[in-house]
Amino acid sequence: MQAWRGLRYERHLRLALLCGCLLFLLVHLVSSGYVVWKSHQDGLGYASRKWKQSAVIEYIRSQPEDVLIYSNGADALHLLTGRCALSIPAKFSAVTLQRQDNYFQGLESMREQLSENDGLLVYLRLIDWRDYMPLEEELLERLPLESVIRVSDGSVYKIQH
Repeated sequence: MQAWRGLRYERHLRLALLCGCLLFLLVHLVSSGYVVWKSHQDGLGYASRKWKQSAVIEYIRSQPEDVLIYSNGADALHLLTGRCALSIPAKFSAVTLQRQDNYFQGLESMREQLSENDGLLVYLRLIDWRDYMPLEEELLERLPLESVIRVSDGSVYKIQH
């Protein structure tokens, strides 16, 4: 009799485990389906609709090929416009998070190059995950920038002469 109860208990446990696994699979199947559908609708990453409709990206495409560009999203500009861009000096190392000792020298060098070459500083607000980079407000405080365009997804600046 004892063995019979043990078998029934084991059978219920297996059934409960199977139901739990099926429920888990169903939930993930539905959520994965939504992610695939949403990705198909809007795109992912730099291929998303917000990047394709970016006014800043469109402005950069309209500029001469040889214009000097600094940006917090040099990679995005290169991927989306084919333009080479230099990265704004980082305040911290992206890997070690150590403060960059040459940060202020880098800003001054960037200012000089932008001024001498009539270059553009492009700040992409859609890139909000690079905590090691200076904020747009900090760049405005530290550099004599004048706005060329300012839209919801970013800004383009020149050095005031």
